[in-house]
Amino acid sequence: MPDFENSIISVSAPGVLPPEFFEVGRLARADDPTWIPEQQRSFVDQFAEDHWWLESGGLARVWIVPGLGRIAAFSHPQAKTDGKNAGYFGWWASTNNAEVDRLLLEQAEQFLAECGHTEIIGPVEQSSLYGYRLLDQRNDSFGPMIDEPDTPQFMAEFLLNEGFESLYSYNTRIIPEETLPLITAALAEVAQAARDAGFVALRLTPELLHTHLDAIVNNLVAAFGENLAYVGPDVETLRQHFEFVMGPRMSPELSTLILDAAGEVAGVFLAYPHYGPLCYQERGSEAVPVDEITYAEHFPKLQELLSPHKPWAISKTVVVDAKYRGDGLIPLIGEFASGPCLESYAGWLFALSRLDNRTQDFYQPDPDGCRLYSVYCREIPPSVVSAGGASSRGEEQL
Repeated sequence: MPDFENSIISVSAPGVLPPEFFEVGRLARADDPTWIPEQQRSFVDQFAEDHWWLESGGLARVWIVPGLGRIAAFSHPQAKTDGKNAGYFGWWASTNNAEVDRLLLEQAEQFLAECGHTEIIGPVEQSSLYGYRLLDQRNDSFGPMIDEPDTPQFMAEFLLNEGFESLYSYNTRIIPEETLPLITAALAEVAQAARDAGFVALRLTPELLHTHLDAIVNNLVAAFGENLAYVGPDVETLRQHFEFVMGPRMSPELSTLILDAAGEVAGVFLAYPHYGPLCYQERGSEAVPVDEITYAEHFPKLQELLSPHKPWAISKTVVVDAKYRGDGLIPLIGEFASGPCLESYAGWLFALSRLDNRTQDFYQPDPDGCRLYSVYCREIPPSVVSAGGASSRGEEQL
């Protein structure tokens, strides 16, 4: 019988991720033509000494069984845990070897117990700012989206078999173009009432993004801060990210800015094309790395690749200032963005909304097709917690 435990490679942060870490990711998805290759630079940066997450108190460790699986564990004093004494696992790649996956989870739990946690939640990719959740179901033919959890079905099944429970569930709703006129008509009255109250909807061009960047970032931080496992960098780092990374990726025709009667930011809607088909590994050397995508360069290439069919549009994030919730701004955004969507897209993919989120009300007229995701949780076994506490106290004495 293979001795997996003695083959484990363990690396603590900050540190250098070994080649075996990235090799497992590739091997786990080698036979999946629509897999979007991982961006190695992101992992390297997140594990580096000068990364903001580590500098602000984060602890992390990675375990790899070469060629078979990998996992990481994360603990941060500022992470949002919704009242649980929990740390997180993430960066999980599996070749469907249950013995290896079980061993890796045990390593993660031991580490988190040493950090003082009694529960484990995941997958979380260090902070939910970078991504979280596991794909439970995808029964459509549109392929993975960038920034979407894209994991084999067996991973969710494994967690359930190991005693994990779904902590929160999410969906992506699929709304084809033929349904959009019905939705737009249903939203018209509420959207007009918002206009009558002085709210204005505008295309979020790069110029408007730059002009209102501080207010947009503040609204986004307030929204992201409500997400499980959120830890964020300083505001200036976020400003740079939104203006120079997310901004160029967004569609200026679909993305929407809402101003109130005083000209202040009341809401923002970020949307971009479903770039996934440009990035799939089946394209070989022509696959576009996710971190290189820009709307100006790659939307025309996406249209050319999919012709005569139209690309899909992704509703990535919608945020309304707390004082204006209930004032009809989401219907205003929906009505406003549906026009350009009908012109150039096959429909909407409303991405990654929690099932108890009020925005679910907006999706009621759509067909049944959807994608489902979950973030999972279980208690760390008491014996592991006790051993972890003893180990931690021993380290303090040393």
